[in-house]
Amino acid sequence: MTTDFASTFDEKSMIKMVGSDMTKDAARQVYEQAGIGPQDVDVVELHDCFSANELITYEALGLCPEGQAGKYVDDEAFTYGCGWRDHSPGEANERR
Repeated sequence: MTTDFASTFDEKSMIKMVGSDMTKDAARQVYEQAGIGPQDVDVVELHDCFSANELITYEALGLCPEGQAGKYVDDEAFTYGCGWRDHSPGEANERR
C-alpha cells in the first residue's frame, strides 16, 4: 500500500500526477516482499481506462524500460498469450 508523494504534485509532471511514483513504490515493495523481480512474473492482468496510463503503468511496474512501453506494445510484447519481453540487462530473450 502506498499513497501520494510530494513529487506527485510538486514536480508538475502529469506522469507522476497519474500515479507513476506510487506504482513504482508499490511494485518495489511487492517485489521485495515476495523475493522476486518483474522478470519472475508470468502473468500480469492490467487495466486502465486510458491507454496512456496503461503504458505508464507497464513502465512503473518494471515490465519494460522507462520510455519503451509504446515500442513493446508495437512489438506485441504485451498481448494475450504472447508473454512479455525480458528486459534484464544484457539479455534479449522474449518471455512466452
